[in-house]
Amino acid sequence: MYQASLIFQEELTPSVGVKIPFGIHTKCKVTKVEKGENFVDIHFEDSEGRYHNKRLWQPKGNYPIDGETTEQALQREERRNLTHIVKLLHIFLGEEVIRSLPSMNYEQFIDKSILLLTPQLSSKLVNLKLTYDKDGMYSQFGSYPDYIELYVDGQEPTLKYSKWELEHACTPKSNVPVKNVVDDL
Repeated sequence: MYQASLIFQEELTPSVGVKIPFGIHTKCKVTKVEKGENFVDIHFEDSEGRYHNKRLWQPKGNYPIDGETTEQALQREERRNLTHIVKLLHIFLGEEVIRSLPSMNYEQFIDKSILLLTPQLSSKLVNLKLTYDKDGMYSQFGSYPDYIELYVDGQEPTLKYSKWELEHACTPKSNVPVKNVVDDL
């Protein structure tokens, strides 16, 4: 015996792994910061149990701009990635910890930051801002770490969409009617 409502609930209604949608979300968690083979992932969960991650690809210096050398491009890419990590350090550990860290190369910085952050991640909540991707279909975090701030109980989020985001990343793709395949048979 099969019950349609149970099949729908158990098989067709996702309960885990649903992405956090576009918008500003409060009371979110940073669940993990992990280093992969060629990336660092920052994992988030919203108050409704939806997930999303910010992936920081391993810098390679392959995209020099304005006459940069490959080495200069690599340093720019590393620095940009590290701004996301420093933002987390600031939220979870404070400015004093940031000031006390010694100079390190990129890999050492990532490793040390993950080591420091991991035990602190459950201690605070954050607010998140997600935009739409360039196709207006999927939610994403921005290129700069202005998508995250400390959640303060009783305070409205201070996260705002920039003028560029409002013009280019806040409009979903319009729903295009899909032709009914059955009508063609």
